Amino acid sequence: MKIVTALLLFFLAIPCSHAQLNIYSALTIPDSLKKDANMVMREEYIKLTVKDKNTARYEVRQVFTVMNEQAKWNLAFEKFSDKFDMLDDAEIRTYDLLGNKRNTYTKKDMKTENYGEGLVPEGKLTYFYVNAPTYPLTVEFNYSIKYKGIFSLPGYRMHPPWQSVQHSVFEVEVPDDPGVRYKMVNTAMQPEITRTGNKDIYRWELKNAKAYKLEKYSGSAYAYEPFVFIAPNKFQLDDYQGDMST
Repeated sequence: MKIVTALLLFFLAIPCSHAQLNIYSALTIPDSLKKDANMVMREEYIKLTVKDKNTARYEVRQVFTVMNEQAKWNLAFEKFSDKFDMLDDAEIRTYDLLGNKRNTYTKKDMKTENYGEGLVPEGKLTYFYVNAPTYPLTVEFNYSIKYKGIFSLPGYRMHPPWQSVQHSVFEVEVPDDPGVRYKMVNTAMQPEITRTGNKDIYRWELKNAKAYKLEKYSGSAYAYEPFVFIAPNKFQLDDYQGDMST
């Protein structure tokens, strides 16, 4: 009787374990995206909102699975800040093999240190290193950056080597003044552009992109990986204004 009861409990547990699987579970990654991948970007949404020639906001949500030791450097959260771009908020979550949330770390759990030895105004480094007891490990990064002065804007690192991408979206929202320009490197993917009032929204979207390898001694990955550069037409730094539209 005890054996029968144990078997019944075992078979009942099987559908329950599958029911717990969700989009964060490493078991749901398609085999085609595991090949040659040290890391899989599961879900990524990046939005750059340019409000005017002096102000912008950069918001990032990334859910990724580190498959092995070779990609452990992705578990390091490191953000530099200065008087022109400041880390506004940050949160890190970790998930187990089935995609169940295990740990949550907020900005107050992270370390912040000054850098630049006084040569960088308000220069700070905020960092946190996620411990990986086993692989694969799924991690979620959420953070936002405020820009005061938009001479330099963040771009879109679309598809690095040794990494597959399940789903990734990059959006740029900008009014006519200041406006932006973009340059695509190692990709022909044009953005979808929509118009809302006096604003344009540029959207790049990537789905189910398989990992690719770099041969040994092939040089910098930046020579091969697709990237989108963003630059404002007009900008302001402190009390100085500039125009790069031509």
